[in-house]
Amino acid sequence: MILRQAILAAGILANAGCSSQPEDCEVRDLLSEVTSPDSRWSASLYANVCAAGLVTSLSVTAELRPVNSQATGYPGEGVVFGMDDFGPPSRSTLRLHWLNAHTLRIVTPNEAFIGTQLSSYRGVVVTYTYEPDDPLVRQCLKDWLSETSKLNKPLMTWPEAKQRCLNRSHSRPAAIFPSASN
Repeated sequence: MILRQAILAAGILANAGCSSQPEDCEVRDLLSEVTSPDSRWSASLYANVCAAGLVTSLSVTAELRPVNSQATGYPGEGVVFGMDDFGPPSRSTLRLHWLNAHTLRIVTPNEAFIGTQLSSYRGVVVTYTYEPDDPLVRQCLKDWLSETSKLNKPLMTWPEAKQRCLNRSHSRPAAIFPSASN
């Protein structure tokens, strides 16, 4: 029981690492960078390996900063999106795209373990699309993450929880899950 709680606490700390400011990042690889159409903003995707208390946090962050400013050595001011990083396959669909001078679109994996997801930052609107787009699976993930934060719950992996959630939702009438019938 104590080991299970320690594993869950480490996972929660790692997920929280997406939105906290660690002391130091050992690695910050720039994955992509795009400049706004009016050349005022730079949007960057970084893969981060950072200290987060007693654990190392692997995350991907999308950060906004004025074009003339320097990037920092850790995810800090300007982080509009953060997710746990499970390697290249987990970030393969991540993309940044400026829709106009004041709107940034972030394309994110449908099953991303998201810690930070802002809708705006200093006058820039941030929108999100998911690839592939499956709202039912995203809700299952959100529910599972909420349940894993309760340390007295049985430990279940995400693939197990996803299958259980999808089986439950498919056995109920479509009226209960209107988004599943769209």
